[in-house]
Amino acid sequence: MTFGSPIIGGPLFTSAARRTSPEDQARILGEIAAAEASAPIRCPVAVISRRRDGVADWRAQLDHQTPGAVHREVRSTHLGLGLDPDVWEAVADGLERGQPRTGDAHA
Repeated sequence: MTFGSPIIGGPLFTSAARRTSPEDQARILGEIAAAEASAPIRCPVAVISRRRDGVADWRAQLDHQTPGAVHREVRSTHLGLGLDPDVWEAVADGLERGQPRTGDAHA
């Protein structure tokens, strides 16, 4: 399970991206693409995110590469994702059922 984590682009989709040069951005994206191609995720993925994150762009948090990835939106703040009872309810439900439950699905 990921909590507000960019799945694609790593630091390029966070509020720190403006500190990264275009050359470094291209290099980072190339390295990520190579890593994903050589070692795809083979376990179930549940993505817990929020559209108004403010730290990591929510679109980068979506996993379109892993077959069967489950996406759920919560109302927590980015920093509150590890403490929010709704998030932990989604985690508990996901562990019990095989996927998290809360909010509207992104994808």
